[in-house]
Order: sequence, then structure tokens, then C-alpha cells
Amino acid sequence: MKMEHRSAGAGSECPDAATIAAFVDGTLDPPGRARVVQHLASCVDCAELVGEVVRTAEELPADARPLSEPDPAGDPPKGRILWMRRRNLAAVGGLVAIAASLMLLLLNRGSRLDPLVAIVGDERLIVARPTGGFRYGPLRSPVRGAGDTEQLRLAAEVARLRERADRSNAPADRHAYGVAQLVAGDTVGAISSLLRASQSRQDDATILADLGAAYLTRFTANGHQADATAALASIDKALSLTPALSPTEEALFNKALLLEQMERHADALAAWTKYLERPGDPGWRAEAVRHRDQLQQRSR
Repeated sequence: MKMEHRSAGAGSECPDAATIAAFVDGTLDPPGRARVVQHLASCVDCAELVGEVVRTAEELPADARPLSEPDPAGDPPKGRILWMRRRNLAAVGGLVAIAASLMLLLLNRGSRLDPLVAIVGDERLIVARPTGGFRYGPLRSPVRGAGDTEQLRLAAEVARLRERADRSNAPADRHAYGVAQLVAGDTVGAISSLLRASQSRQDDATILADLGAAYLTRFTANGHQADATAALASIDKALSLTPALSPTEEALFNKALLLEQMERHADALAAWTKYLERPGDPGWRAEAVRHRDQLQQRSR
């Protein structure tokens, strides 16, 4: 069975389109089938892909799709998969094409955080700036009215990311859930999730930057020096990694904000100045300018 790496959330390399097609069709040999079943138990992306291949195949005209029958070896975990018997080679070839097309969509569907970013919109729920492309907006509390549709959508997305992280236990999914907890106001839970993710990927700059953002958020709330120290260590490590992979804009913003809150005014002024040397989102830059100008006035 040929395997190819396709998903950062997978616990091992993901099967290619031909293997997925043979798995759905029921023609994959037993050892290969067992490997795919084991992989599906930990890879949410591939489990979703298999389900989509099955649903798409079922929508084909009756004379163009394989016959369906239960798998005599038992259903794969986390959901029943229909096993299919070929009528001809063209049917299996069609499944390969379906799997390849859906795989391409999976690869190009964007970041795990995209739905969360869309739900939050320009409502800034925490003082720190997480990675993922969150838009600038005025700071407000995540606690809203009981009938608030956006709050319900946010809670639903947090729950979806939690379920995904619990199922896959992949660092990328744990990271996304941690960011969701952070913007929803669960700072303690966010730190726990992001610590777990960082322990599995100790040199992942994005995870480290968001862990720093979580510690910064808690430091803002409680003023504990230990949180400030932990935030600065995580952010500095994120910035020290390969520049091309480092979430420089968010990490630099959070570092400047943290230094200012630690009352290290000269260091904060230097950090805001460094942040403004780079291009970035106009809204976040405008806030950085306000911080820089206030510190400059203070130092006169």
C-alpha cells in the first residue's frame, strides 16, 4: 500500500487516492485494510475523506456505482463505512478519481482555524493576538447575552475543535482547540491544550507563539510574574526559530504588549518600533503606533 504524507493532523502518513478507493471498494488486501482502519482511528482528515468518498459514490447513477454490502470483517471505528463490490474496472477507476478530487479539496480547504477566525470576525475577545489571521477589532468581553447567535456559534466551534482534538490527539488539532479556548475566555484550558501540543512539537513556532499569547492573557488578568516569564520565554523561542516559519507579526505584537505590561518601558518601546518596521494589518499597526507614541511621550 503506497502511503503519502498529506495531513499535518495525521498520526502517520496518509493513504493515497488509490488506497482510499480500494478501501472503500472492499478490494484492499486484509493487511492493507487493517493499516487503513488503524490510521482512520487517529486521522480526522482521512476519516472525513473516506466518508465523503462513500457519500459521493452513493450519489452516482445506479448503473455507474459499485454495489454496497456490509464489511464482513467489521466496520472501521468512529462511523460505519459501506463496503463496495466492483461491477467493473471502470467503477473502481471512478472511485480513484473521486478520492483524488476530494483529497485535493481537503488539501486546499485552509487552516483549521479558518472557521473560528470567521466567527470571531472583528470582535477582539482577548488582549493578546493569536495566530491564524484574526482581524483587528476593539477589545470586548467574550461573555455575551444568552440569546447571542455569535456566542452560540463560537461555543459550537470550540466544541467541534475539542471533539476533533480528542479524537485525533494530533498536535495541530490540539493547537487549534487551544486557540479556540483562548478566544472564548478559557485561558486555563487554553494553556493546558497548548502545552500538550508544544510537548509533541517542541520547535513549532506557531504553537509556541500562541502558548505565549495564552500566558500573556493570564498575566493580564492576574499579574503573576510567573505567567509573564513563561509568556516571554515562549514568544522569544517562537521568534528564534526559522524566520520563514515563525509567526513574526503576532509574536512581535504580543512581545511588545507583554513588555509594556511588565513595565519594561524602554524594551517595550524598542519592541513596538521593531514591530512597525514590518508590513502588517493596518488595524493592528494603528494600535502599535498608539502604544509606541504613548511610550515615547512617557520617556520625554
